[in-house]
Amino acid sequence: MNQRQLVLCGRLITMTAAEPDGPQVIEIVDGRITHLGPYREEIFAEANIVDLRDHTVLPGLIDGHSHLEMVHILLGDEHLQTAASDAVLALRAAKNAVANLRAGITTMRLPGTKNHIDFALRAAIEAGDLPGPRLVVAGRGIASSLTENVNQVTADGVDAVTAAVRTNIALGADFLKVFASGGTSPSLLHGSAPYLSALELHAIKEVAREFDIPVAAHAYGGRAIDLCLAAGIDQIEHGFFASPDQFSRMAEQGTWLTGTLGVFLTRPGLADRPGISQGARERLLVARDANVESVRQAKRAGVKFALGTDAIHCEIVQEAIFAAEAGLSNREALETITVNAAALCRMQGRVGSVVPGAFADLVAVVGDPLSDLTLLKSPSAVLLGGRRVV
Repeated sequence: MNQRQLVLCGRLITMTAAEPDGPQVIEIVDGRITHLGPYREEIFAEANIVDLRDHTVLPGLIDGHSHLEMVHILLGDEHLQTAASDAVLALRAAKNAVANLRAGITTMRLPGTKNHIDFALRAAIEAGDLPGPRLVVAGRGIASSLTENVNQVTADGVDAVTAAVRTNIALGADFLKVFASGGTSPSLLHGSAPYLSALELHAIKEVAREFDIPVAAHAYGGRAIDLCLAAGIDQIEHGFFASPDQFSRMAEQGTWLTGTLGVFLTRPGLADRPGISQGARERLLVARDANVESVRQAKRAGVKFALGTDAIHCEIVQEAIFAAEAGLSNREALETITVNAAALCRMQGRVGSVVPGAFADLVAVVGDPLSDLTLLKSPSAVLLGGRRVV
């Protein structure tokens, strides 16, 4: 093996505390970064060169919450989209995986997929049989009979939820997804009533802890988040109705928050769809405001924060833009889709930053993305494990 290549960078953003000055060279051996250093003219004489001297190079982007089997969440009727046959969903997921990779998204975290399609897709990508990003997968979501979603396994009571947890772990889940509050469709927000009991959440966490598997909970706010925090749940998905006190407790406990801003902030969006009821529209507009405020509250409290598109495919950069508009600096917003998201996925040091030992997952743009995040929407080059895919 020992396949060596060099990437010449006009500017390098490593997403670490110490950013290098001036043009840099990234040395890659067998798909991993082995060395970083200043550019020297004589290096260009080497054979295996990726010349990006006119570009800014940074780590590949990470979508911290998405569903590849969906067409597009802003089309609405999430249940209908995911009710297709396993064959259709698998083909759709494979197609969307390629599109996301070409958009510069080199890692994706998938919180719940019908009948473990995500496991099969991950295996095919890792084997080189299909192109796609690195996948961090949860298998089927775990929910009580209060929740109606085809991507879940319905489990009521401690025995049932622990059996569901063990099944996902046995099949190779990287993390677990549970539905701690209302349905997954934004038009069906049922406030923040808990959909899993304290006993069920504690039982889920107890089994997961034995295998060092993080638990992520779909939870909007209120009592559902209280129960999640009491049970030691590791990651909160969405969470935009959380209170200031809950954000403070998340920060104190080291609980992650994964925001999905675009579902509510994209215009035109779900609230603008023809035929939507007035009540649903009003709930969505309330959620729109709450999403913006959640970014501010998370920053104020010091919550560990990452972002995902929730199946607005290829638009993770727009999530960062929304976060910046809500109060994060451009650097902080970029962290939510790189180094922060890597830590959420428990892949820090392997993805999300350009450091020795990391996979050579890179994107390149013309200009300064820290001044203009929109540049990241049109990458000039995308590398996955050192292999150029764009």
